[in-house]
Amino acid sequence: MGNDNSSKIFEYTVDETAKSYRVKIYTLDENLEWKEKVSSFGRVEDVKGRIAISINEDQGIRVAFQYKNAVSAWASNAGLFKDITNKTKIISWVNTYDIIYEQEIPLAIQIITSLNEIRDYGVESFFDIQKLKGHDIVIAVTITFSQKGLEQILIFNKHTRTFIMALLIIALLITLYLVIMAIAFGNTHPPASPVPIN
Repeated sequence: MGNDNSSKIFEYTVDETAKSYRVKIYTLDENLEWKEKVSSFGRVEDVKGRIAISINEDQGIRVAFQYKNAVSAWASNAGLFKDITNKTKIISWVNTYDIIYEQEIPLAIQIITSLNEIRDYGVESFFDIQKLKGHDIVIAVTITFSQKGLEQILIFNKHTRTFIMALLIIALLITLYLVIMAIAFGNTHPPASPVPIN
């Protein structure tokens, strides 16, 4: 992965109850809210392993998991790096972390800014977003280990997507109904006043 600050290798140890993991890539929007851009799920194949992360403007963000007998990897750009020429860049990496199941762990935060001065607030700023305001691009990479099996997580996400789609369809139907009613009543004219006969 190289020796520069654009890449890092982490070792982790979990117990036998760990079943899956989820890696997420976020960007910070203008309202200072994290917006999920990409996520990836996987099974925990061994209680010990390595996570390699590389953040590169040309190749995007690459994540690889190394177990005893296997390696899985994926990469994503997702339009993360736009208009970054002549801007200052800094990456903060987590040093140590405790794995608590179902809780998100920020592994890296990258700040890209046109400001003349930039401070390294560390990955703890993932939970203290105010420290990150005023920059052009802020990207975070997190991981969550779970005691839920991959099938449970995928089914839950499928049900969530189905529920959201149902709500959107209902909202669309209500809007369509209101438009039709507005048109119908808008074309209805009150009866003309009677003309007096002399």
